[in-house]
Amino acid sequence: MKKYLRLFFGKYYFKFLPIYWRVIAALYPFFYKKKGVLVYAGINVGETFRTFFFKYDRVIGFEPNPSNFEKIKHFNQFKNVKIYNYALSDKDETSELFLPDNSNNSASASLSDFSSENRYQSKGIIKVKCINLGDFLKELEITSIEFYISDIEGYDLKALKTLKLDFIDKSLIKKIQVEAVNDLEVNPYKSVSNFESEIDELLKENYTKIGRGSGMVIEGDDSSGKTLDLLYQLK
Repeated sequence: MKKYLRLFFGKYYFKFLPIYWRVIAALYPFFYKKKGVLVYAGINVGETFRTFFFKYDRVIGFEPNPSNFEKIKHFNQFKNVKIYNYALSDKDETSELFLPDNSNNSASASLSDFSSENRYQSKGIIKVKCINLGDFLKELEITSIEFYISDIEGYDLKALKTLKLDFIDKSLIKKIQVEAVNDLEVNPYKSVSNFESEIDELLKENYTKIGRGSGMVIEGDDSSGKTLDLLYQLK
């Protein structure tokens, strides 16, 4: 469908794309049943988020960068969608967010400064509100999660650990996708560790890894990049 729209709209395609997804979001409930809770950490400017958030009964999202949050807060107009301008870790505190010297909406911003091995280096630091994800979801009375997706630049493991007792150990998350550092690479962060093997260890009792890729991972994907998006399914 999008291929034909691209041909029809030509150079105006990317301006039309947000309208296309709003229409899809409005029509979806008439044809399909929504399912469960989506928790999405690190929405950035919402280009991926907008393509599937409408498939879920309730959506909880997070984006720490205030400039990016301004671009996505309109999603809060949808019923049962709530996006917060928070960073995720294991503590409730004000933290430093290191902004990278790339031009991609600071998509690689991290609560950790970057090591010399990182392809980006910090160009600035801002203060952001940081929360313990597990505690916050309990405050929201979230009791199970259909899909948990995380792309938070080095802090995926730390945030995921806050879900261990109440969600992971109790098998209350059906699917998990998180970003990780390839075990064959040098740690690109100064103050945090987020390697694939560490996430495997955390999830091994209850989950099977079914994909390694980049972006939204599907079952069977494989990748060998410096960073990986990993997909796990409940056993």
